Amino acid sequence: MSSPTDPSLATLQLRAQQLEAVVRQRPDFGPAVAELGTVLMDMGRRTEALQAYRRAVELQPKDFPSQLNFGSLLMDHGMFSSAETHFKKAAALKPEFAGTYNNLGNLHALMGRLDEAISDYRRAVDLDPAHAAIHSNLIFAMNHHPAVTEAQLAEEHARWNTLHARPSPPVAHSNARDPDRVLRVGYISSDFGANQGAFFIAVQLPDGASVSRSRAVVEQIEGLLKPMPQIEGDTNQFQGFAFAFGYIKALIAAVSAEA
Repeated sequence: MSSPTDPSLATLQLRAQQLEAVVRQRPDFGPAVAELGTVLMDMGRRTEALQAYRRAVELQPKDFPSQLNFGSLLMDHGMFSSAETHFKKAAALKPEFAGTYNNLGNLHALMGRLDEAISDYRRAVDLDPAHAAIHSNLIFAMNHHPAVTEAQLAEEHARWNTLHARPSPPVAHSNARDPDRVLRVGYISSDFGANQGAFFIAVQLPDGASVSRSRAVVEQIEGLLKPMPQIEGDTNQFQGFAFAFGYIKALIAAVSAEA
């Protein structure tokens, strides 16, 4: 995160002021409105950026970056249906760009529409087969689809290895090559945390339970999770459900006894 004295932030602030002045004088000048949205987004002022891009796509509906960036901001704000609309508009404007289909895949995965997410990721991989991260997103989605078989997963992993791992040049290491030295072995996530080693907890309250009661139960579950020594990192709450990384042994019994 940029500090208040960060030169890059100062540059962005100056550019934002310049663009705001242009937009005040020419409120219908789409390129300036779109660039202002980009600068605001880079500054972390995403709500203001959302409004700028909303105006930008009205002024220049055939501008690919505006449609794509507006879709991304809508997705960040939880406006999934509108985000889908603008991602699809971006895809229609520039169908050869893999990133749009990757964004659609991310969106459909968040919406629980895994069939569409997998289809989106496959389209993105076909367009940019050298993009390892997009291919990893495809495999991640396949891992969560109940109809995907182990054989299909193994085949896709092998394809990933062929496309991305084997072409990688060997890496020289500075460790001692003494065969008698103590060998230290560790296991880490390939993506440093954004993995599938998670437990999802669905809280089922009686029909008609109030929002405040639902929130209280979720907070109670989080309070039970955090002291557990097996839990590393944080728990995360969502409206309607919560999830936590780590073990949840005996959690259900504990919640049932105290709820």
